[in-house]
Amino acid sequence: MNFYIKQIKLWFNNSSTRELDFLPNKINVITGDSTTGKSSIIRIIDYCFLASSTDISPKFIGENVKWYGVNFIINNKEFTIARGSISSSVTSNQYYFSDIGIMPEVPSPNITDGELKKILSKEFGIDTETNFAGSSSVKANTKISFRYFLWLFCIQRQETLPSGHYLFDKHEESRYKEALSVMKLLDWVIGAQTPKNIILNSEIKKIEVDLAKLEKRQSIEIANKLKFKEILGDLYTKTKELDLINHNIYDDVELIEKLKSLIHNGIEDVDTTPSEINKLKNEKTEILLKIRNLTGYEKQNKKYQDYLKSDIDSLAPIRYIKDNFNDLLITKSVVNLIDNLDNEFRSLQLLTKKLIVKDSLTLDVSAELKKLKSSLAETNSKIQEHPEYDSLKATEKEKYIHLGYVKSKLEDYEDESKTEDYKNKKKELEDKITEKIEELDEDPELKRVVLNFLGESIDESLKELQIENYSDYKAFYNESANKLDLINSKTNEVIKWQQLGSASIYLYLHLAFFGGTHNYINREKENIYVPTFLMLDQVSTPYYDQTRKDKNIEKSEIVDIKDLSETDREKLNKALKYMNNFIKGFKDKNKQFQIILLEHIPENVWLEEKLENFHLVDKEFKNGNKLVNPENID
Repeated sequence: MNFYIKQIKLWFNNSSTRELDFLPNKINVITGDSTTGKSSIIRIIDYCFLASSTDISPKFIGENVKWYGVNFIINNKEFTIARGSISSSVTSNQYYFSDIGIMPEVPSPNITDGELKKILSKEFGIDTETNFAGSSSVKANTKISFRYFLWLFCIQRQETLPSGHYLFDKHEESRYKEALSVMKLLDWVIGAQTPKNIILNSEIKKIEVDLAKLEKRQSIEIANKLKFKEILGDLYTKTKELDLINHNIYDDVELIEKLKSLIHNGIEDVDTTPSEINKLKNEKTEILLKIRNLTGYEKQNKKYQDYLKSDIDSLAPIRYIKDNFNDLLITKSVVNLIDNLDNEFRSLQLLTKKLIVKDSLTLDVSAELKKLKSSLAETNSKIQEHPEYDSLKATEKEKYIHLGYVKSKLEDYEDESKTEDYKNKKKELEDKITEKIEELDEDPELKRVVLNFLGESIDESLKELQIENYSDYKAFYNESANKLDLINSKTNEVIKWQQLGSASIYLYLHLAFFGGTHNYINREKENIYVPTFLMLDQVSTPYYDQTRKDKNIEKSEIVDIKDLSETDREKLNKALKYMNNFIKGFKDKNKQFQIILLEHIPENVWLEEKLENFHLVDKEFKNGNKLVNPENID
């Protein structure tokens, strides 16, 4: 995309203005002292290109500027955008736009941000219907923003350019990270994937996330049902213990309906028919009573028979006396006594025989006891299948308290048991994934080949910059980390981005990546998404910072270029020469590219090095010259 900025203009509250003019095919340098407004140039350009928030300084700039404007060329068209003043860091929704590049004497609103966004999106090659499927940081159906291309591939702020933590800018904003990691914007830009495929893949991932969430909900529901089944078992047991249910229920649905009925009707709904366990306990009591009676009878009968036997044994001598000594009995009274005792003896013998015959014929006590004990064991076994309880001790209050607890548990279950149609929903999502996959027209080898070509372009830049101690290393883009790693072309040793450890090396890698990427994407014709434009803030930062540390100077901004060591000065000059040659390369191919460089270095640095593609914007911001000068302030 052919793009360059022609002018930045500020309209002040006191009716004065301030203009900065830029040239195409040049490194346009705004240089000077600290706190003169150099870095605000990035913020002003960002603000005019529809930033939703801004960190333009509220002092001097924010409190005095009425309108901010930028005049630029895009795709051989000249546009002007002006945006209203900032109030307490709140951005303005007032925009002025000219599609023929007119800079008005005083802007007035003539377009909405939505209308302006459509115009710029079209110029950045973005179809207005191109929507992103969504992710954790980006809402579904969010339109792809032209600002992603502008910030990620064209701007490097001071804290980013020499950073060992980030390769791309806007690293603090999650949506820009998502643009790289989820939207795969680099693949889009370098042609490793078509926008259609990238959006389809993002949609597939979104559906896969939805499918995973559905499966998780299903797992949770299954777990909750199992947990409730456990709870329901406990409710059933306790309810039976309180004699609120008097028969066995084996079906969960039937049990739930019974519990609901109890909750609705209260304990009056309890069936007064003796429960099964009561029947079993009554049966047990009857068996125990029979066993006790028979056992008592058995014991008493044995004692009685022992007593009769004892009496018979005591009267046995009478039979002997009567049979052997009858002639000796001389008195009638003695004879009568003997006869009476003998009769009693005979009666006891007869009674004992009758009892024995009667027991053997009518009652086998031992057999009956054995049978009763067997029945008792069987009844006990049945009782064990029922919960232990003492319903007589359960008061009405306890029963109602329990029913309140049952009600709360059933309500919890009903809140969580809204069963989804998992089978059909899963099939619907799986069908959508299949449908999206069928729409893809990916070439599995294309991305690998294109990334390899990009790496070769970046390596050309690295050769020119000649990173110390890494002359045998080639760069490759680490997609998972969105950084550059190095690999030794001879030993295949890999050096990770975070292992390099030098701000100067990181600076060179940033320059090599963005220079190599722009060279690659504009090798035949201009890339339709990315402007032929770079804005770099403080390329000299690593060398000024190192000098400050080496010489114990309090602040980097008071370091003079003469304070830099010869080595650091050579490294800085190499970075400047690289940018100069980068512009020369585009000019040699009759193409246009613009760099805006915000710096501390004085003009004589590039003049001494005869860097013909450097251009000083305005004059150095020194000796009272600033972005906002006294004449611009009320």
